[in-house]
Amino acid sequence: MHGIPKLGDICSLESKINFFQRVQVIGVVKENSKGIPEDLQVKFLDEGTFSVVKASKQHFMVITIFTHII
Repeated sequence: MHGIPKLGDICSLESKINFFQRVQVIGVVKENSKGIPEDLQVKFLDEGTFSVVKASKQHFMVITIFTHII
């Protein structure tokens, strides 16, 4: 995992080997004793579906979005 997913983060989730999907973290279902998320509720942005995933077993890469205003 690259970084700790937070509410509202848009991430790339590797749901199968070499198959990545865009998801948005919409909830933390379970945290460990150190406050690090273990289970996350996510929305699959391209499908519009929701699911709970294990953060420790998934490869979350937070996508940083830069906005350029002219």
